[in-house]
Amino acid sequence: MYKALFFLLFFSISSPAQIRGTVVNETQQAVSYVNIWVEDENNGTTADVNGDFTIFEKNPEKVLVFSALGYETKKVKGTEAAKVVLKQRPLQLQEVVITGKKSNKTTTVGDYKKGGINHFFSSGKNPWIVARYFPFDKNSAKTPYLKELMIMTDSEVDPATFILHFYEVGEDGSPGKDLTDKNLIIEAAKGKQNTVVKLDGYDLEIGKKGIFVAVEWLIIDENKYDFKTDVKDTASGSYTVSNFSGTRYEPRIGIIPSEESTSWRFTMGRWSRFDKPIQSGIGKYNNKFNELAIKLTLTN
Repeated sequence: MYKALFFLLFFSISSPAQIRGTVVNETQQAVSYVNIWVEDENNGTTADVNGDFTIFEKNPEKVLVFSALGYETKKVKGTEAAKVVLKQRPLQLQEVVITGKKSNKTTTVGDYKKGGINHFFSSGKNPWIVARYFPFDKNSAKTPYLKELMIMTDSEVDPATFILHFYEVGEDGSPGKDLTDKNLIIEAAKGKQNTVVKLDGYDLEIGKKGIFVAVEWLIIDENKYDFKTDVKDTASGSYTVSNFSGTRYEPRIGIIPSEESTSWRFTMGRWSRFDKPIQSGIGKYNNKFNELAIKLTLTN
């Protein structure tokens, strides 16, 4: 009996607390799709379209980090997060150069074949961002502007919502400043698709150091998918776990194998590079780096 009471007491003490809140701006308007992390921990969530969020944390005194495009990052204790007000970041205007009309020249980089992709990135219960680097070369010099993006998506929900980011290259080679001032929210239809995004109106340009294109997964109910599957041992080819169940947040993003790493991931509030090849992959993916399946169309 004492053991049972001890177990119940321990369970109740260690159960995570539910922290609920809303994120607004200085005019009390909801801020959608805010990235929220427990500081220095791999625990986070995303505010929904109305700015509402729920996060589970054992210690509600822990600091939450709120990050949204166009706003200053803010840190707040979980006990003080019922209403979080984000301050808008001042918009820095860039110099505009007017030139004569040019011929409509285009080039493509990062081409891939839809039928050849059978591996995907997906998100578990925590938000993260994966960024792929595209270098500046002689073709970029002739056609430096982003006209269109195509990305391989696969989703069990319809539609799945994610955010595209475009970053300049930082001093250490990691993703730096975001090149847009508003979230570029994309919807991916159900099934395996080439999702196409028109970029003509954004004036995005590959800098002399190159550019990062990134996907941010949103941990919102509309993207949630509960699944059951059999887990396969990639070395032996045999199934090791039957009816494995879990939760992921759609969409999955196709990946292509690469001999070198050009990708970074944002988790726990910081960027880190994919520095080791995947040594448990199957076929062409074995001992290769994983890169987002993205094709860019560039123009002058």
